[in-house]
Amino acid sequence: MTFSSGVRFGTPLEAWRMKRPLPLILSLVLLLALVICSDAEAAVIVFANQTGQPVTFAIVPSGEKIQAYRIAAGDVLPVPVRGRATVRFASGDNVVDRQAAPNSICTFSGTDRLDLAEQRFGGEDTSEANTPLVFSAATDPLDRVGTLPVMILVDEDEPAVRRLWEARLRARVEDASKIFEHHCRMRFEVVAVGTWKSNDAVTDFSLSLREFEREVRLKPPARLAIGFTSQYRKPNERRVHLGGTRGPLHSHLLVREWSQHITEPERLEVLVHELGHVLGASHSAETTSVMRPVVGDRQSRARGFRIGFDPLNTLAMYVFCEQLRLGGARRLGDFSPGSRALLSSVYETMRRQLPDDPAASQYLVLLERASEQPVPQGHVSLGTATQLVVRAVTRAAQANQARPPRATSDSNPTARLEGDALANYYVRAAARQATKLPDAVATKAFLLGLAVALDRSDDTNERPTLGNIHRGQETLQARRARLTVLGRPTIHGREDLLLHFAVSAALCATIGPEGTETIATLKEVSDSHGASGFSFADLAADLAGIELARRLDQSKLSLDAFAESFETSRFVPPPAALPKDMTYDSFKEAYGSHDDPRLHERRQSLRRQVLAMPGYADAPAH
Repeated sequence: MTFSSGVRFGTPLEAWRMKRPLPLILSLVLLLALVICSDAEAAVIVFANQTGQPVTFAIVPSGEKIQAYRIAAGDVLPVPVRGRATVRFASGDNVVDRQAAPNSICTFSGTDRLDLAEQRFGGEDTSEANTPLVFSAATDPLDRVGTLPVMILVDEDEPAVRRLWEARLRARVEDASKIFEHHCRMRFEVVAVGTWKSNDAVTDFSLSLREFEREVRLKPPARLAIGFTSQYRKPNERRVHLGGTRGPLHSHLLVREWSQHITEPERLEVLVHELGHVLGASHSAETTSVMRPVVGDRQSRARGFRIGFDPLNTLAMYVFCEQLRLGGARRLGDFSPGSRALLSSVYETMRRQLPDDPAASQYLVLLERASEQPVPQGHVSLGTATQLVVRAVTRAAQANQARPPRATSDSNPTARLEGDALANYYVRAAARQATKLPDAVATKAFLLGLAVALDRSDDTNERPTLGNIHRGQETLQARRARLTVLGRPTIHGREDLLLHFAVSAALCATIGPEGTETIATLKEVSDSHGASGFSFADLAADLAGIELARRLDQSKLSLDAFAESFETSRFVPPPAALPKDMTYDSFKEAYGSHDDPRLHERRQSLRRQVLAMPGYADAPAH
């Protein structure tokens, strides 16, 4: 994969009566079992000015000195913070104070009366504790600038003597460095200068990049080799690539240093574009951003044109550079979980804005792969283990979203998964992660993590305990990112059956089969008073989840087998033949109450139907 720029020439019953009550029950139970912890960490607010005039504003951070800022018209300015802050600015004759969440984008608009719009990445509660960006940075100066050491090299086709080309390229790297220092507090320092011999017969850009990577090795302390090739033979390419690299944090970057057609501002823009890819920038839908898919379109030749980044890429690069500056990260896998979650949310936004461009989708896949790290051996708490399972399902969802959509008659095996196939995919992803965990927590973390990961409820204000459990298992940025990409997984074409199945399995792992079955039955009795009615199909899915948890606990089902070939339809009875939507009067007439022998016998019949499903019939019974 090459990221490149181009040029175109030319529990109480009241709780059960609430909307979708099962996640609430799960939250109440899991809240007792899982440890919630979060460090106060540095964050950023990215400001954009769309007013046409410079804007002066102040940041009033909690417990810190008020800081004044000025942002030029059309510019983007990142402001480091340690949590939620107040933005103070003049709007007409009034002074306005607006709350701004960390890790958000705030855009000024208007003329005589300014307005400030906020774009958040992570949900309504974006307090400091729930928006981790980097490693703990309580003592780090918020305005400190990092340095990335680089090598610059030319090939043998460079016509100028070294004194001239070295001065020219050092000046260009310095100009690029100023742009990055403004957007993400990172400078490029040239620590070595050299040459390499290129093959004039190679005109395909990807092959030229591969040759450069093979011929030039990094010399410490350099972290990046920037090559400038002066071969002028016009390549046989549909779109001429002026530069390229292989993605975030790659070690090599190649730029075509042509003497004709390309002006110095265009060369600078190509260099900034490719350096942006190295530091996490993706292609942007904003036509004046340096990260628009095709640069070299002569925009940078215009007087007054500013080479700069759009707000989304500024936020993404800021996260990248904080990981480099504070954490010493050398690969995406070294990034903190909160940073990866935030980046996933940003890239998903860019993917939706530019759906035909593959860059953001590729970044999401790279993040998903980078997050698949070995689990530390030894003691791993249940809370940590559950978080790992939730993240594994989220990574699977991100990878699925990066696939092309499936057409109505499409049988393409690489197309995006939906419905039952998507549920199977998520269960397998959760099981694969659980197999890497210590035996003491693997099964319970699999069941708890899968239930949390499949829950897509978003009404945490009505159900605060659900908000608590999600804050324990994932940051709000991660939760919002998960909900964005989760899709609609089902069992037998029904989302609610999948949730019944997963939640009952998790409850069984926490409070045991008898208590879970009682809760499931009472929940259906409660539903008979409302619009949904008593459903034996739902109860069958509950019993199937209970049986799944029991078999896993007794090692009569295997997580290893689930990771390879789990099929939900083999475990949950089809709902078509099972009664549903029973009113309370109908239920009372047929079954009396929740502890009536008639209902007990009906549950026994359902249980026998569950045990006859292939997933259980092929495994030993209790």
